[in-house]
Amino acid sequence: MRKILVIVMLIFAFGCSDDATEPSENTIVGKWMKDVTKKDDSEINILVIEFTEDGKYIVQNGKAIEDEYILIGSYTYTNDILTMSDEKCEDMDGKYKLEYRNNGVDFIIVEDECDRNEFIPGFFDKYKATLYNK
Repeated sequence: MRKILVIVMLIFAFGCSDDATEPSENTIVGKWMKDVTKKDDSEINILVIEFTEDGKYIVQNGKAIEDEYILIGSYTYTNDILTMSDEKCEDMDGKYKLEYRNNGVDFIIVEDECDRNEFIPGFFDKYKATLYNK
C-alpha cells in the first residue's frame, strides 16, 4: 500500500510542470497604457489601447471622452503575434510580436506600413481605468 501511495505522490509531484504558461497570464484582452510624454515635457499624454474579447480594439488618449479616439479596428492574436486591421490603413495589416514582462507587454513591430506604427510599438502597462467604449 505504501508503494502505491509513493508512486501516486511521485506522479503528482513530477507530472505537473511549472514551466507552463497559463493562457490568462498572456492574454491581450484588456486595457494597456503607454506614457507618450514628449521629450521636452511640453505635453504629458497617455495612450491607451483596449482589446476586447470579440476581436476589436480601440486606441485612445488617456483623457478621452465619448467619440475621442485615434483608431478603431479589429485584431487577431496567435502565437504571440498580434495582427491589427483598421479602416485608416486599408489593406495594410500591422503585425507585432508581443513579449510579456512584469505587469505589461512590449509591442515589437514585425511589419506595419501604416501610420499606426508611430505609436503602437513600445512597452504598455496594464491599465484599469474606464474609458469610453465604442
